[in-house]
Amino acid sequence: MSEVQQAPPLMDEAKRAKIDSAMSTLVDNGDLDRLVHLARLVGSAQDAMTDDIVGRVAQVAADGIDLVDQATRSGVGKALPAVAQLVENGDLDRVVHLARLVGSAQDAMTDDIIGRVGQIAADGLDLVDKATRSGLDKAMPAISRMAESGDLDRAADLLRLIGSMQDSLNDDMVVRLAGVASQGLFLVERMTRTGLAQQLMALAEHLERSGLAPDLLNAVDFAAKEVGSMPPSKGGMSGLMGLLALMQRPETIRAIHFAVAMLCSLCRARLDNPRLAENS
Repeated sequence: MSEVQQAPPLMDEAKRAKIDSAMSTLVDNGDLDRLVHLARLVGSAQDAMTDDIVGRVAQVAADGIDLVDQATRSGVGKALPAVAQLVENGDLDRVVHLARLVGSAQDAMTDDIIGRVGQIAADGLDLVDKATRSGLDKAMPAISRMAESGDLDRAADLLRLIGSMQDSLNDDMVVRLAGVASQGLFLVERMTRTGLAQQLMALAEHLERSGLAPDLLNAVDFAAKEVGSMPPSKGGMSGLMGLLALMQRPETIRAIHFAVAMLCSLCRARLDNPRLAENS
């Protein structure tokens, strides 16, 4: 009986040895400190878990379980790969910004803004209807060509010029322009009735055929340059001697002969004119 009573102390020593070994291991690897902190955390949580907190935690857990149940029934799990891909390429952020933009637009859409947008939409549809009925789409290629070539800008500038002229045309200017226009028409009528217009046209054609007009202009230009390049005359005997030297030049003699011949021809034409004889 004494041997049977001594067995339990041996078992206690074996358990104590195992406990000591386990405690040493826990102390060595720091798990004992973690267990202590965990016990303190659990104790603090138990102290903080009032009836209100317990009710809230239970409600959150119930809502979470309900949410998981709804997500499972609706098949949200199948959309998770697509959502993950949206997160990776940044499309989810863009969707969020777009949703914020739409929300801001909805907040800004007051009754006045909605009325204006509706009016603008109605006016736009009316304009499109009028453009379609009037065949404006057929003119779009021509307008595109005018825009590319710059003719559209020129037409706009011309319209602005005409508008500026209309703005500057007061009553006095209109009366003056009407007077000038009437006098011009009267002058044209007289020129046409007396045959002066035909004579001027014939004279212009003769000048063009003979080349007299360009020759006359070239002669005037040459004379101006030559006289401008000559030194100023001193007068007296030196000027007289220079004039005599000029008279002896062959081109001067030819010019005098040309002038005399032209004056003689003009004199004969005027003296032989019957109209001049009737007037005299």
